[in-house]
Amino acid sequence: MGYLLDYPVAPELQAFQEEVREFLRAHLTREVVEERQSGEWGNGLGRHGRRFLREMGKRGWLGLTWPAEYGGLGKTVMHRFILAEEMEYADAPQLGTGPSIVGPCLMLYGSDGQKREFLPGIARGEIAFALGYTEPEAGSDLASLQLAAREDGDEYVLRGQKIFNTETHVADYVWLAARTDTQAPKHKGISLFIVDAHSRGLSVQPIYTAGDHRTNIVFYDDVRVPRRNLLGEPNKGWYYLATALDLERFFPVSGVIRQLELIIWHAKQPRPGGGSPLIEDALVRRRLAELVVQAQAVRSISYRMAWLLGQGSVPNIEASILKLYLREFAQRVGRAGVEIMGLYGQLRPSSALAPLGGEVEKYHRASPVLTISGGSSEIQRNIIATRGLELPR
Repeated sequence: MGYLLDYPVAPELQAFQEEVREFLRAHLTREVVEERQSGEWGNGLGRHGRRFLREMGKRGWLGLTWPAEYGGLGKTVMHRFILAEEMEYADAPQLGTGPSIVGPCLMLYGSDGQKREFLPGIARGEIAFALGYTEPEAGSDLASLQLAAREDGDEYVLRGQKIFNTETHVADYVWLAARTDTQAPKHKGISLFIVDAHSRGLSVQPIYTAGDHRTNIVFYDDVRVPRRNLLGEPNKGWYYLATALDLERFFPVSGVIRQLELIIWHAKQPRPGGGSPLIEDALVRRRLAELVVQAQAVRSISYRMAWLLGQGSVPNIEASILKLYLREFAQRVGRAGVEIMGLYGQLRPSSALAPLGGEVEKYHRASPVLTISGGSSEIQRNIIATRGLELPR
């Protein structure tokens, strides 16, 4: 395996790529991988995953592209691209909300006090954030959120409910969107807050997805937040949120490519009982070949995203193109895997007869949510149509 992952790296970046791979060989233990794959700890915020991220923090990699004054290394976006790709391919804990969303937004809109309080801890891997966006009646139409934040002296009082907030049960803080003006148009009455995840009145109820991953319903019952934890100006949160959403849509593609490599490797193996390898079936070869071509296409889109970010652009339309293509491609890979493997492809990891330890089956089962989370495919198509092609609404 590995030939699909290979991608051209500029000579000045090759040493960093090898440094990342050496780090993964040294620190990505079985305990870290199993903890992440359990689905219980989000992107990797269990005990072992947090220790792994702190090791990354010691190298400055959590704030890789940040200025040195905020605990970063001031590296390029292509350094970040390489780091994200290598970690995704290895199924390592991901950088998470703090380094990828909260930190950059604090640098743009945060107060000096917020920067001093949170940025160094995020960069060291000592502070982990969860997202608090989605509500039962506000998913793709996020501006319809209703969780209320009422002013009370030097505090805001939060009351309402969030859903699908995956890491709230293990994070230190929640990056929360709340409504601070119920009379304003929906986009103009939202504010962003930093909420202590252990606040009195905040309670978490787990939900488990079809892919065995834990997410949460989160209840805010008169949770008090100090005014100093409001980001920027009140009622400007939607504009800050839009920046955060564009920052979130930096999607590594190597995880799905690794799944495709596993399927190809399996198809080349002799079948039990001496049967011919699946790869000798012309229909299987054709289907895998089509997926390989699509893998190269999604890799090219990802490269373009990284390049645009490196030029200082905010790739709004391109981010939607990558998110749409990548997540639907992931579903095609998962579906192809279980179908090529036949009835055995339906066996879960708990079965000793499951091909590849049931990894492809689990990936297929988990893939439908990919076209919903982070903005549904329908929303991405609307963005591409209206902003990219300038079609009427």
